[in-house]
Amino acid sequence: MSTAQIRRALVEAEGNVQRAAEIVASGLGEHKNDARQRCLERHGVMPEGAGATVGVVDPDAADLATLRPGRWLSDAVLTAYFALVEAHHSQAHGGKKRIHIFSPHFMTVFLKNGFKHVKSWTKKFDLFALDKVLVPVHVNGNHWIMMVADMRAKTITTYDSLGKDNAWAAEALHRYLQFKAIDDDKNVPDDWEFIPLLKDVPQQKNTFDCGVFAARFAFLAANDRPFDFGQSNIPELRKRMMDDLQQKMLSE
Repeated sequence: MSTAQIRRALVEAEGNVQRAAEIVASGLGEHKNDARQRCLERHGVMPEGAGATVGVVDPDAADLATLRPGRWLSDAVLTAYFALVEAHHSQAHGGKKRIHIFSPHFMTVFLKNGFKHVKSWTKKFDLFALDKVLVPVHVNGNHWIMMVADMRAKTITTYDSLGKDNAWAAEALHRYLQFKAIDDDKNVPDDWEFIPLLKDVPQQKNTFDCGVFAARFAFLAANDRPFDFGQSNIPELRKRMMDDLQQKMLSE
């Protein structure tokens, strides 16, 4: 199937993402399963039980190229990197799952389609038994921030490398947790504290490094480490992320 044929088929799908994914996959031979999954994920349609670590598609060459200087990171790069952070954390805690990092599409799907469209994403584990839940949020489709819900301290913290408040994102995550508690029939105290902006959060000095900052926020917050980096460290962090994704192992 040619590129032109795929484009025509996508138009004919009339917005049906599941159908569009099948059309794209049908024209890509042995890579059709990866292509189908990538199409679904990038449009916010995830398999049941999916978070950052279920149904992950390895970043391809085009995705990895976004780790070069001056590029916005692709969602596939972030998804795969978050999976490494989760795996690293689990290994450090005797193989136990103590944190969960949602897919980069989670908040978009929740806000657009409601709780029913994301309720199955955590059905394979008890979200409220974890220590931390991390949620990347794509603000206005052009800026990544990281939300961290500390399930023990009952706090929701916003980490934004542009220093914005983003209180709406904290409120949205809190609303999700309320829906989740009701759905799980959990008697969870609703006394959460919002921490919308920390003064010592490292700040980016350009318009394209937010994904790298968000990825680093996730690793450091998950492991209770200080945010001891800044804009000058980003080139090295990009290289490190590239190596980690190619080796499928976190080097820290």
